[in-house]
Amino acid sequence: MVDFFEPYVDATQTYLETRIWAAGWPIATARAAFTIALALDSIVGVARTSLLTWMRASKTNGAGLTFLSSNEIT
Repeated sequence: MVDFFEPYVDATQTYLETRIWAAGWPIATARAAFTIALALDSIVGVARTSLLTWMRASKTNGAGLTFLSSNEIT
């Protein structure tokens, strides 16, 4: 049985402190990924609904990539 409040391997932290510190990395990574995704999605969403023709996606190929011809840029 693990005692959560006894010093752990290196005797500087308890087992509970080590577990909390270790759980922080995945949480921090998930928060960073969410922030990046939200920022990029906001930019793409604004660009797609813009009234400016050169910002909007008008033609896509099979892979979903957008290509604008020179006559579409006004």
